[in-house]
Amino acid sequence: MLQVIARNPKICQYFDLPIQHCNNTVLKRMGRPCKKEELIELFARIRELLPEATLRTTVIVGFPGETEEQYEELCAFAEEIGFDRMGVFSYSMEEGTPAARLPEQMDEDVKEQRRENLMLCQSRISFANNQKKLGKKVEVLVEGFDEERCLYFGRTAADSVEIDGCVYFGSMEEVLPGQFVTVEIEDADEYDLYGRTCE
Repeated sequence: MLQVIARNPKICQYFDLPIQHCNNTVLKRMGRPCKKEELIELFARIRELLPEATLRTTVIVGFPGETEEQYEELCAFAEEIGFDRMGVFSYSMEEGTPAARLPEQMDEDVKEQRRENLMLCQSRISFANNQKKLGKKVEVLVEGFDEERCLYFGRTAADSVEIDGCVYFGSMEEVLPGQFVTVEIEDADEYDLYGRTCE
């Protein structure tokens, strides 16, 4: 499938792969069918065939029985892979689920602290990834005009609707929602890109 995507410019190179965790013991307790080694191999294959691809994932911290070492392993894994986007959620017990019957349920404050720390780690990764885009030209699908910023905004093929960042840009000419424009990136933060239209 990756080779098909690599050959077809009409397919967005955006992969949303919710791994939930990377530690094999935690994955097994979650009932996930994969192992850390398989995840590493998959992401390496994507990076090899599609170096410009966007990698997004979702993880859960504070799953029953998750040790500090297992949590630190997840943080190190996020650093190693360098996900472009990551959603981090603290485990929430739902009655009637297998996980609700597991021992070693974790205190809410511990779960929240782990979530905040991993989100901080991911924000640094996202910022570094976005900084690499400075000076590059990207195709943007225009969505509208932000009155407060006095800038147009839109999305690239690397930005999913509602959950990812935007590209804010200035333009000497009026542009309309649904139009594609080329934007040169001049600034970036951990979530959004900023630039101006160019030829």
